[in-house]
Amino acid sequence: MIISIEKKFIFIANLKTASTSIESELRPHGDIVVRRSELGKHLPYAQIQKRFKWLFDVMDEGEFFKFGVIRDPVDYALSLYKSHRHEKFKDNPRLYTGDMNFDEFLEKWVPNNKGQLQPQIDRFIDVDGNLSVDQLIIYSELDKTFPEVMKKLGIPEITLPRMNVSPDFDVDVSDYAKSRLETLMERDYKAIADIRT
Repeated sequence: MIISIEKKFIFIANLKTASTSIESELRPHGDIVVRRSELGKHLPYAQIQKRFKWLFDVMDEGEFFKFGVIRDPVDYALSLYKSHRHEKFKDNPRLYTGDMNFDEFLEKWVPNNKGQLQPQIDRFIDVDGNLSVDQLIIYSELDKTFPEVMKKLGIPEITLPRMNVSPDFDVDVSDYAKSRLETLMERDYKAIADIRT
């Protein structure tokens, strides 16, 4: 999560959507930068509004260009599943996914880790329940769209590094898993369809 007073932007960091890469490059422009998950790196916008109310009491919140990244729900879930196979989670059975297939991840892991796999669009809703971003970038179009956003903000061209990348291996995504994700992430599918129209 980054708030830049000089460049007038708020970057809302979604999970598993290149937020570490984006933050590494935008950090020099940030006046308020939260890099650690446990301190609020992935705060939803409504919580950003509450936590930094003191700032918005002094500066017009509407002056800030608010943006974030949203990912195809199946890719998003797969990235979360794969990232939690990392050895660093092995000592925490609640977080570790190395001993389960993707269906088991959806059936067991997701309900036991509330807040991890939920509609991404909720992260961009304001305290009044409205979608409150000026631009949502679709993750698969990040290389094309991110430079356009930087141009709007008056920031010189940036090439994003690849950081905190989930392991790459094949996963069998069953029809059950696709159907479950269509239900669970229905609002994300609609948001992505709206962006593309």
